Amino acid sequence: MASKEEYYDLPHDYANLDEVTGPSPDENPDERRIYRHESLEDKRNHAHSEKREHDDLEQRQTRASRTQDEGEDANLSEIAAPPPVSHDVDLPRARSHANVESSPTSSQTSDEQGTKIRPARQERVSKFATQLFTVSYLVFFSILGTLARLGLQALTFYPGAPVQEGVLWANFAGSLFMGFLSEDRKLFSEGWDPRDNDEGQGEKAKRSDEGHNGSKGKEVSEDDRVAAKKKHSALKKTIPLYIGLATGFCGSLTSFSSFTRDVFLALSNDLPTTVTHSYPGSVSTGIAPSRNGGYSFMAFIAVILLTVCLCVGALQFGAHLAIAVEAVTPAVRYKFGRKILDRGVVVIAGGTWLGAIFMSIWPPDRPGGPNGQSSWSLETWRGEAIFA
Repeated sequence: MASKEEYYDLPHDYANLDEVTGPSPDENPDERRIYRHESLEDKRNHAHSEKREHDDLEQRQTRASRTQDEGEDANLSEIAAPPPVSHDVDLPRARSHANVESSPTSSQTSDEQGTKIRPARQERVSKFATQLFTVSYLVFFSILGTLARLGLQALTFYPGAPVQEGVLWANFAGSLFMGFLSEDRKLFSEGWDPRDNDEGQGEKAKRSDEGHNGSKGKEVSEDDRVAAKKKHSALKKTIPLYIGLATGFCGSLTSFSSFTRDVFLALSNDLPTTVTHSYPGSVSTGIAPSRNGGYSFMAFIAVILLTVCLCVGALQFGAHLAIAVEAVTPAVRYKFGRKILDRGVVVIAGGTWLGAIFMSIWPPDRPGGPNGQSSWSLETWRGEAIFA
């Protein structure tokens, strides 16, 4: 009895996402063990050289085929020329003979025919369910990423902090996690490709036979590894769980709007600074003294360079980290993700969404709340969390 597998029925607009065709942050597209960086000029030079070699090879093959055809035609004469229609073969007999050969012989029993491998039946989840799972993951991980960003900002804004940008470390963490997800090939490697059920049955049996016989298969070429990597990268970026982690969590953990706000505050000399004092005590912000406009421009450049360079470095570090820990990275099985995670996140996402609404109505620092203020004018939680 063939098992049934339900796969996502992806909407057509999912295939048009820029993330699906986005390049990998790892600058090693050929999967070489030792990578040597090449400039753009060198890459174009190699591409032109390969194109010239390919064109020369096609020209040589074309000339060789023409020479061979001319040699065969030169040996033909009016006597030796073949007839325009061959009468040596009786078409009805040939067709009947082909039908006999194609029909199963009497020696093949029904048991032998029943032992053929049958591919698993594939059933697709409806588009509505796929979009529901995707939106649920986005809601849940967006709220989780926002809370993680606020927590990192609170932890990194302390007395005497060398960096006064609270959102810098949140952008660093989000870029690192995004690089890890982009390069990872282990988390969604077991059963997430619907073509594995058709093509994978024979391949797995073949590999098991080779293992029992002690024979080793041919080493996978670099082109095969690159093609497999590209295929897996395009596949995982359409999985609802991956969309929730990459777009929802990483998108909320990072904040481009907070980065542009810090750039503006640095230029206007209004960037919050912590007052240096000894513990214990609460962190308070000091008023920055007035300064020359040239210093404000230097602060403006410093915030841009520090954030951009650190985030790009974190993106590439996360990609190399995924390659380094690939052997120990756990894999999320398809049945567990499809049967448990997808269904459970619908309930959890709905609860977190309602919780966010209720907390916006009754914030914790409201008058009479757990961290209540003396008046509603001093309430700041909604502005810091809900609209973060």
